[in-house]
Amino acid sequence: MPADLALTIRTAGTWDTARLIDAMTPALEQTALAWWLQPAPARRAPSVRDHLRHLAGHTGGRVVFRVVERDGEILAGAAWTTCTDGAHPPGLLLPGDTAEPRRAAHLDARLAEVHPADAHRHLLLLAVKPGRQRRGLGSALLADTGPDGPPMPSYTVLIPSLIAAAAHAGYHSTGLPVGITAAITLQPLRREPSPPQ
Repeated sequence: MPADLALTIRTAGTWDTARLIDAMTPALEQTALAWWLQPAPARRAPSVRDHLRHLAGHTGGRVVFRVVERDGEILAGAAWTTCTDGAHPPGLLLPGDTAEPRRAAHLDARLAEVHPADAHRHLLLLAVKPGRQRRGLGSALLADTGPDGPPMPSYTVLIPSLIAAAAHAGYHSTGLPVGITAAITLQPLRREPSPPQ
């Protein structure tokens, strides 16, 4: 993390939902995956916002957001869930509103093929507010161990440009990249829990 002592990483509360969505939406709506799932520019940001709102609204701690904050401003966020049986509840990986349901089903099927069967913490998504990128905030969230709880492996799928940062945070490849389209690939990654100290 940058040497800015005013930066903190913490678990977001329900009071953070609006600020969290405002911070993460601009970054997520610009991804190739968002463009592919929601080709209509006017619907892309609302679709991303609805998905983030859905994730933030999960009760019982199913989804936990960790945020990087500075002076009350959320600069980056990561959504985590704990998978105990190798499957996710519907709607955690993909936005419910997509103009391309066949594409969403294809993505869901491809990700299910590589999803671990053992219990793990799953980093569902990570975003850094535009204008704050390339400052180590995403790397700090990748290095974060996620929500509190018993030690268990962490899992995520990332775009190729984030693999080096993930490797620095202790993640390693679990196999070949997953081809979503000819232009979009995602790399499954895993990090083993740190031994108790």
